[in-house]
Amino acid sequence: MRSVRMTGMILLSMLLVLCSVSLAGGEAYPEEPASPAWRVYDPSLHWMYAQLTSREKRAFSARYDAAAIGDVSLWDLSGLGLSAYEEERVMLALLQDCPELMMCSPEITVLGFYAVLEDAQWFQNNAQGNRALLDACRERLNALKQSDAWGTTNLDHERAWDALMVKDTEYLLDDDGPEGSRHLTSDVRAACSVILNRTAVCEGFARSTQLALRFFGIPCLYVSGDAGGGGHAWNYVCLDGAWHQYDPTWNRHDGETRYFHMTQADCAARRIREEFAAHGFQFPVCR
Repeated sequence: MRSVRMTGMILLSMLLVLCSVSLAGGEAYPEEPASPAWRVYDPSLHWMYAQLTSREKRAFSARYDAAAIGDVSLWDLSGLGLSAYEEERVMLALLQDCPELMMCSPEITVLGFYAVLEDAQWFQNNAQGNRALLDACRERLNALKQSDAWGTTNLDHERAWDALMVKDTEYLLDDDGPEGSRHLTSDVRAACSVILNRTAVCEGFARSTQLALRFFGIPCLYVSGDAGGGGHAWNYVCLDGAWHQYDPTWNRHDGETRYFHMTQADCAARRIREEFAAHGFQFPVCR
């Protein structure tokens, strides 16, 4: 299983470099992003965003729109005077809470953030590609809602997602194949990996699940940390007001049993990355 810990640390480090760069004003930016991507599903489902302060939400919104729209000028946050701690909270929320911005490789998305300082056109092209992939995912998810397996309850919807999307996706590392010769046509960590390409690693399974279940109106979080002795990613899902943990990667081989609705006891050996608690973020308590 490919570790996601190093990926997260690299992304955060690169983003913090960006955060130290000011382009010009931004203090009057609203608390909610203007991009249509923000309303792909109910904005109330953005769990980590809701835990930001008003000033942090304005910074979050500007950077969200910069990524979603490809507008260089929206990196201008010099008037906000954010501390390094606040900058880190904003970036953690963007990375963990916004699968709609992670349709391309999360690494490529972050490189897009970085490239804004050198290649604004590349940044705009990346945003345009992200929007096209998001539209394609929405079309595929709407088709899933028309299937016979869809059912009537949110539990039915989660089961339909697991049966028709997750279990039909191959776990595939970047270098899988004879001597690493297999060429992947998609990034296995992106939020479109399961929905459009049917090849993913744990990060792609969890980001795709977060995007899909939120699109269905089901609260769903992307979680990264340690499980099974290595880095891993999975989900928290809320049904009828009760949270449970769902590991789409491992559930592919286990049916709808242990890894579909995991209790807190089932997850005793799992450890969420410590940096979330260190930056004041709380996750829900599972039953």
